[in-house]
Amino acid sequence: MTVLDWTEINEPIWEIDEFINVVLDKVFILDILDKWGIEYSPCRTGDFSQRGKCPFPKHLDGGERTASLFISEEKNSFYCYGCNSGGNVINFTELYFGKPFHEAVKWLADYSGITDENLENLQDLTRAKKRDPEQEIMTHVSRTGIEIRKFLASLRGKQDYREWCEWADKRFTKLDKFLDQADQDGWQAAKDYHDKVVTYLKRKQS
Repeated sequence: MTVLDWTEINEPIWEIDEFINVVLDKVFILDILDKWGIEYSPCRTGDFSQRGKCPFPKHLDGGERTASLFISEEKNSFYCYGCNSGGNVINFTELYFGKPFHEAVKWLADYSGITDENLENLQDLTRAKKRDPEQEIMTHVSRTGIEIRKFLASLRGKQDYREWCEWADKRFTKLDKFLDQADQDGWQAAKDYHDKVVTYLKRKQS
């Protein structure tokens, strides 16, 4: 595998949004997986290019047997269909190390050689800029995924189980598209989709 070139950032970075964007631009999730010895293999599932076992402590203490972690090299993002975790390389670092957001950013910045004189204020700045979880795409994508998986679990062993798995696969493809949105203000569309799916499943269960 070719290791991507991480360009050093020489000029000071003053805005927290800009600093985080530089970290996301310069730190590649596959390089991080390689550094930590997390195995993955090529796949072609939606926009995902790699697949591996989920290493997060909250997911079976990192001892998953089947690969449910999917990586998008193009989007520099991930999603685990087992624990419904997803996001960018910073979020991956948070979950893998159990670090808060500001510490994950610092670790990745140090690792990639990105510097900022105001880095010591990162915790306060990120805390002030933290969004309401209800206004995050990931919140509603995760909830939708959980409801679909619960519904499938209730049908396991029944005659039409395979047909519902095919239905669920299409729903997960739709959820992938929400995760690929660069504009986080798209949370309302993700919420509406969650409500639509839940209403449909409740009607089928009644």
